[in-house]
Amino acid sequence: MKVTLSFDDVLLTPQHSSIKSRSEIDISSHLGSKKYQVPIISSPMDTVTGQKMACTFGEIGALAV
Repeated sequence: MKVTLSFDDVLLTPQHSSIKSRSEIDISSHLGSKKYQVPIISSPMDTVTGQKMACTFGEIGALAV
């Protein structure tokens, strides 16, 4: 039988970090040869991601589907 977990089965607890500023962290991601500065992908629904939103996501370094 395959084991599955839900949100109620997992507890995330914060721990001490030596990071002084959020600017020290690289949150960019790569998809093939493309690099995205913001780790956000919009929903691939025409009622959620319209042309204007897709263009704005591209300008800030995120991905719109």
